[in-house]
Amino acid sequence: MTMTRTWPCNTASLVGACISVAAIFSLGSYFIDQSLEAALASPPSVRRRLGLILDPKTVEKRDAGQPPTKSTEVVVARYYEDLSWLNVLDWAKMDVTVYNKGQAVDVLGDGVEVTQLVNVPRGRETHTYLYHILRRYDDLPEWTVFTQGSPQTHSPIIETLLNDSVHFDSETGFQCLTCGYLKDYIGLPYHCDDTGGRPVDYEINAATYQVVGDFPFDWGVDNFMNKNSRDFGVPPSELAENLLSSTGVMPREDVPAVLPFCFAAIFAVHRDNIQQHPRQVYESLMRSLFSPTQLQMLAEGGSDSYTKWNCPWTPAIDGREAHCEALPKAGYLFERLWPTIFKKQRG
Repeated sequence: MTMTRTWPCNTASLVGACISVAAIFSLGSYFIDQSLEAALASPPSVRRRLGLILDPKTVEKRDAGQPPTKSTEVVVARYYEDLSWLNVLDWAKMDVTVYNKGQAVDVLGDGVEVTQLVNVPRGRETHTYLYHILRRYDDLPEWTVFTQGSPQTHSPIIETLLNDSVHFDSETGFQCLTCGYLKDYIGLPYHCDDTGGRPVDYEINAATYQVVGDFPFDWGVDNFMNKNSRDFGVPPSELAENLLSSTGVMPREDVPAVLPFCFAAIFAVHRDNIQQHPRQVYESLMRSLFSPTQLQMLAEGGSDSYTKWNCPWTPAIDGREAHCEALPKAGYLFERLWPTIFKKQRG
């Protein structure tokens, strides 16, 4: 059964700080009926006019590599996406770190740290997230938000959710920030249009990775499960428990038959949930992204630092120089495992 957590309506605090009395009257219907859902699902420029997004605050420039100073750090995995939406975040509340794997970013203010990474083919956001954890493991803020560069398809009101981060789930230490898909994007009822963009927690079958509930069979999921089965050498039904147990996340016997799932790998996680696993677990998870041949190349690089995973070119093997490249579909496994990886463990 699909589980839905209701995100508390956060507009009251934003209204008091951001819009005039006249705007309150003009928006009255949004706060008393379902028109609010339409307002929250509007583009950022519209939501800013409605007072549903805070304007960015002036902050001191954070030098590259400086540990976060706020209680929340937003980590963005970017390739080519437009990042102008970051400029409406309340930078007085959060640090923003962009890992850029594409062309230079020139639309952001001084409050954003931009770190250039090599684009590891097929590494997806998984490579970026793990790189950040290995880099920041000893200097994590209370909350880390992980997001792709263009999250609005899956989280249409993400700016509002981040600016009102007081509602992160402190009890579990993990807060999904997506609702699924916008109906116009995929043509299927994946809830974003029904919840006004507020987050929805899903579940997946650990053996099939299919979403539990009244959803059509996803042949794309079936395809990447079969591909990963060949790459990892285990049956598709054992991929989740094999990855979680072999990397030290949890014993094989503790992997449940139904796993929590957050669409598109956009979420907030508490420092304690990350640090419940030693750094070696995240090293193991990173290694699982690469083939044995790629790992041999990385090992011959001679570096034990997290920086070895920012690997533009690897040493020659058999006279051939090769680019660092992740397994073709491994990133898709991680996309559906993050809530399980970061779930508070027993004991």
